[in-house]
Amino acid sequence: MTEFRGRRDGSERRFCIVVSQFNVMVTDRLLEGARDELRENGVASDDIDVIHVPGAWELTSGVRSAVRRDYSGVLALGCVVRGETAHFDYICSSVTQGLTHKIWLRLSNGQEEAWATWAARPPWPRWR
Repeated sequence: MTEFRGRRDGSERRFCIVVSQFNVMVTDRLLEGARDELRENGVASDDIDVIHVPGAWELTSGVRSAVRRDYSGVLALGCVVRGETAHFDYICSSVTQGLTHKIWLRLSNGQEEAWATWAARPPWPRWR
């Protein structure tokens, strides 16, 4: 059986991280973890750009901005908290569809892409 393994060598590669500023308690840690992981895999700090967007909804706009530049890869990070309304479902669905479309376009051009959206239930009791 033949095995194929990718290399985790990010040297001489540039990345952009698009991160939502909403729910910074989570997104700041996601950003910190993404930066750490890229640096641990050989990406120089100067080769990591960050675009801050207001919320998860705007991640697709930030990614669209990033894909126009010459990055080896783009990461999109956001956090959506489920509440009492369907807002959570609308936002998650729209963002997923928008990012999936952009990922398909980049992959079809030989570029890499990754995204993560943290979806969570609030840890506090719901008020009625």
